[in-house]
Amino acid sequence: MKIKFIILGLACILCLVFILSGCFPQTHAKDKQPENVQPADNQSQQTGQDACLPVQAELNINKEVYSKNETMQLTVINNADSNISLGRPYTIEEYKDGKWSLCPLELMFTMELITLKPGEVFDQTVELNDLKPGKYRISKEINFEESETSMTLSREFEIK
Repeated sequence: MKIKFIILGLACILCLVFILSGCFPQTHAKDKQPENVQPADNQSQQTGQDACLPVQAELNINKEVYSKNETMQLTVINNADSNISLGRPYTIEEYKDGKWSLCPLELMFTMELITLKPGEVFDQTVELNDLKPGKYRISKEINFEESETSMTLSREFEIK
């Protein structure tokens, strides 16, 4: 009789483990990019199941060298055959001591969803007032609606 209760208890615990394991976000080593890896000039980092496909969206900036109080013009172009979605948030990293580090900027963004049809363009201005002279990288995440994959687009720039 005791053995039946032990087996039943173990079966219940095993079922709970399987059920609860689906409630936590899954991370895969192939989706993680090392912090200090930078894309080649004008290239993008892509994550998700389509990471080996050619880049189907572009991130452009109006120039590569800025002075401290200039404004950057950021442009995302959808070169895909289907819609992409993105928001206004972006990140800026500084290249220092051989690695990229996130800049602690006090930024606020509206949390709207922007959808770009194939061939459409999204423009955004970026204030560079808080950045000291140095080498930087701006990144923006986009999502491919049809394949449910994401890509982080990055561009390097300099503040003189």
